[in-house]
Amino acid sequence: METIRLILREYDQNDLESVHEYCHDPEVLKYMLWGPNSLHDTQQFIDMVISESTQCPRSVYNLAIQEKSSGELIGGISLSHHQGEGEIGWILNRKTWGQGYGTEAAQAMIRFGFESLELTRIIATCDTENTGSSRIMEKCGMIQIEVQKQIRLSSHFQTMRDQQLFEITRASYLINNTHNTKTV
Repeated sequence: METIRLILREYDQNDLESVHEYCHDPEVLKYMLWGPNSLHDTQQFIDMVISESTQCPRSVYNLAIQEKSSGELIGGISLSHHQGEGEIGWILNRKTWGQGYGTEAAQAMIRFGFESLELTRIIATCDTENTGSSRIMEKCGMIQIEVQKQIRLSSHFQTMRDQQLFEITRASYLINNTHNTKTV
């Protein structure tokens, strides 16, 4: 899958160093439910997503986000689905924050979910203090439908945290034509 600036592709064993760069960065992981990773943890993740990519039918798409101009792997994005509904999530190397890559990748994955997988709804969650991720969700046409109290165990804060639940429906996606990136 490609956008103007990105390639969303399957992971391979050569991605270990690039993935580990953001998977053990405490600032990147501040609002995540896991991490920081050891090198062994990151290798296990890569092995798992490579194995998942061969499953048929496929229920999880974990893709590497690669910047076209540099060829550098800058993050990851996932879409899992079950019975017509999906959940999306992403992570980006800190040095790429604020450049619109998260929004561009999320828009492409949402488009894939609705147009290729024919999902009826896609959700995403984030810590209530993670304004970067909530802003990406809003830019993708997702709306906040709930704040879930004390549901999220943060590895960084070591406490139960609140999370925002966002959604976009297929009908809303089709009406609003939310994608602003072009697929190549």
